[in-house]
Amino acid sequence: MSRSCQSARESRFDYSTIVHLKRGFIAGAPRQLLCQKPPCDQIDPTRKLRGILRGNKRMQNIFPFFSFHGFLVIIFCNSSQALRCLPQFSRDDRKLEIGDTIADGLVKAIQTSWFAVVILSENYATSTWCLEELRLIMQLHSEEQIKVLPIFYGVKPSDVRYQEGSFATAFQRYEADPEMEEKVSKWRRALTQVANLSGKHSRNCVDEADMIAEVVGGISSRLPRMKSTDLINLVGMEAHMMKMTLLLNIGCEDEVHMIGIWGMGGIGKSTIAKCLYDRFSRQFPAHCFLENVSKGYDIKHLQKELLSHILYDEDVELWSMEAGSQEIKERLGHQKVFVVLDNVDKVEQLHGLAKDPSWFGPGSRIIITTRDKGLLNSCGVNNIYEVKCLDDKDALQVFKKLAFGGRPPSDGFEQLFIRASRLAHGLPSALVAFASHLSAIVAIDEWEDELALLETFPQKNVQEILRASYDGLDQYDKTVFLHVACFFNGGHLRYIRAFLKNCDARINHLAAKCLVNISIDGCISMHILLVQTGREIVRQESDWRPSKQRFLWDPTEIHYVLDSNTGTRRVEGLSLHLCEMADTLLLRNSVFGPMHNLTFLKFFQHLGGNVSNLQLISDDYVLSRNLKLLHWDAYPLTILPPIFRPHTIIELSLRYSKLNSLWDGTKLLPNLRILDVTGSRNLRELPELSTAVNLEELILESCTSLVQIPESINRLYLRKLNMMYCDGLEGVILVNDLQEASLSRWGLKRIILNLPHSGATLSSLTDLAIQGKIFIKLSGLSGTGDHLSFSSVQKTAHQSVTHLLNSGFFGLKSLDIKRFSYRLDPVNFSCLSFADFPCLTELKLINLNIEDIPEDICQLQLLETLDLGGNDFVYLPTSMGQLAMLKYLSLSNCRRLKALPQLSQVERLVLSGCVKLGSLMGILGAGRYNLLDFCVEKCKSLGSLMGILSVEKSAPGRNELLELSLENSASSLGESQQASESYPL
Repeated sequence: MSRSCQSARESRFDYSTIVHLKRGFIAGAPRQLLCQKPPCDQIDPTRKLRGILRGNKRMQNIFPFFSFHGFLVIIFCNSSQALRCLPQFSRDDRKLEIGDTIADGLVKAIQTSWFAVVILSENYATSTWCLEELRLIMQLHSEEQIKVLPIFYGVKPSDVRYQEGSFATAFQRYEADPEMEEKVSKWRRALTQVANLSGKHSRNCVDEADMIAEVVGGISSRLPRMKSTDLINLVGMEAHMMKMTLLLNIGCEDEVHMIGIWGMGGIGKSTIAKCLYDRFSRQFPAHCFLENVSKGYDIKHLQKELLSHILYDEDVELWSMEAGSQEIKERLGHQKVFVVLDNVDKVEQLHGLAKDPSWFGPGSRIIITTRDKGLLNSCGVNNIYEVKCLDDKDALQVFKKLAFGGRPPSDGFEQLFIRASRLAHGLPSALVAFASHLSAIVAIDEWEDELALLETFPQKNVQEILRASYDGLDQYDKTVFLHVACFFNGGHLRYIRAFLKNCDARINHLAAKCLVNISIDGCISMHILLVQTGREIVRQESDWRPSKQRFLWDPTEIHYVLDSNTGTRRVEGLSLHLCEMADTLLLRNSVFGPMHNLTFLKFFQHLGGNVSNLQLISDDYVLSRNLKLLHWDAYPLTILPPIFRPHTIIELSLRYSKLNSLWDGTKLLPNLRILDVTGSRNLRELPELSTAVNLEELILESCTSLVQIPESINRLYLRKLNMMYCDGLEGVILVNDLQEASLSRWGLKRIILNLPHSGATLSSLTDLAIQGKIFIKLSGLSGTGDHLSFSSVQKTAHQSVTHLLNSGFFGLKSLDIKRFSYRLDPVNFSCLSFADFPCLTELKLINLNIEDIPEDICQLQLLETLDLGGNDFVYLPTSMGQLAMLKYLSLSNCRRLKALPQLSQVERLVLSGCVKLGSLMGILGAGRYNLLDFCVEKCKSLGSLMGILSVEKSAPGRNELLELSLENSASSLGESQQASESYPL
């Protein structure tokens, strides 16, 4: 073969083999090792996976350094546009920064590689660069700093070992130059050393593809593996993995999936993302974990990091953010990638890195972790996984693992472990911080002291994590956050809205950033560690001087400020749990005078009673004109101060007070929404409330001396009225527009319930509960009762009935009418129709002596629970078999009932006390039923149950009867067996 042909063949090998080796290595190598420390270093899995190279003296690149000859091919590789998208490994193409020497570049490239692949071809020794590379490689190999795999392509190992053949020709030329004598000696030694290593020989392989597969496998098997995150030790992680696997849908190769992992700071979003990366990233040709995106880097820098890590090209240059976005689209648009963008906190970051799925090739998966759900929504990320706090059991398990390596606690520490784990309230980062802090403490009394501190003051590391979310808020959101943390945690949105104007959007912002949670029924809650963080911020704002704090909540600090009379205009709110006061405090009349901006004053106690450690000298004291909330349990005086101006008051709660009256005369109450004087047993009258045009809740429970209420309440649009146990009232008239009413008084001479008739509109009424001597008249239902309660539908998924919800009682979802005992002298209750109650899911008509159930009961197609116990019907309508959603039916104490209709859909059936019931054929249906729980106690006329048991055994595919109760149903199982208890089946 001619020299030119040999060179061409060698060049073709260099090009195709190197490219295929690279591609093969991408698929088989552990990419998470990219730019990692040597394996002897222990790397925290939560630390940066990207950019670790910075700041370390010697970092190593997992990808091999390829030493080979073929300069013309290198030029082709660098100029080919198609190859620009290939990952760029350490190589011998001399792509060096301007100003670097060749030797410096080679040293850096080789020293930062774990592995060297030396391709020894016939022309290898003709390149002094190749020989110098080999000398350095073998020097590092002798120092055990690099692994080496020789590939003998078209040459014999002996030719290399002894420098024969083409190698001899090259060395003859070098030895002719006296100045190269020392180098020649080192090169010969290096060639001998590399030839003595176990390698691959092209002549032993079927073809180049076979050789490439062997080489890639050999390299991958020898490379050290980065220790994967230990999923076994991460409590609850496998459950996260299962749910996220469904969202990732790895098997779908045609689409790009973008998934958000959302949750509060420190809850474990990054750890979940890291575990996903460990588990799935190797299934992708290219991947990158871009950690802590929010940590002060500009977007252009982040774009460069992303491209450098996926393309393995440290020389990516971007002139602007727009250029970076274009570069990502062009170079990654055809690549299948697995990318994690960790801790994204700005929309601009996501727009610059992954604005659209089309930026990446089909089958790509992009995971974004963030505290801000609004960010994901604004970028069109619809697949969002919410990470929630650990429950108490898992939290304790995590704490034990972290604190003492999972070892059983010493005597006396078990309860301390439980207490410490609960202080974290399920937040993983807090568990880590607490465990680290407490693990060095060995004495029980020191643990007690530290836990007492942690109950009040957030641990520094935890506070830093949570404070980051607060710092990212605008000023209005920060204000609402601090109000919730210090005053309104646990309150209803409707309630908070009354005190903080235009707060709905702010609350939603906080919820999107996982700083508050909004329950289905509208209650606002904040994680206790966020509450602690918010309160610590308030302390810091005042330089820890209580008299200048915006809000005060600590009993010791409040006691100091009130006792020393040092309050200032900076104080906006006081919230004191009276039960936490150790000593009695007598307040001066001037104590609230300096607090001109006092808006919220709350002295509360959880236990009823009018005894308090907080006393006033007289009623001649001054309250702020800005006061919106006055909540003072066990108020010690008989009347409010004469100069009290309640025009700004929204809530006035004076529970268990010593009040005889609130004030004299009429006062302007334009903003009053809640008036609560529960348990004020000396209160004889209410003031005129005609000016309280916005009053929504009037709570008078247990005001035993109250003899009348002002007639003006009939002109108010109350949402809630509670007059339970108001023994002095003789009669009550309830107005139409109520949402909730509670009355209980057997001595009431009259209860008149002015509800709209079936053709009218219920504009506000949603919940009602009354106990007393009640005459009830609802659409189709009329008679007397001892108890009436109902609630109405707020939302329904059944579109077919939504058009009915605006008229009459069509919106009721539950209805409960009963007498407290069955009457042998029947006072019939009329039950004519259920047509006006199509949304009922629960219906209870108990002890009403109803003689007939109307056939139109079949119209209650949403009904799930039906209790008709204590009524006098003999038969039930056959149409009940059409109630497809009915699961629970109770007919207990229906003494005249003789037979049942077909009820194969019912799962739980109670027939206790149905003394005349003789047959159960109705529930058998067509040889099948769904019973799980069946009670037939005291059914003395009932025949044998052998039929139902035989169906039980012979009806495959049907629910299994779990419990059968047969007390005092003597003949039920046949003559040979007395049934006297419940049988699990």
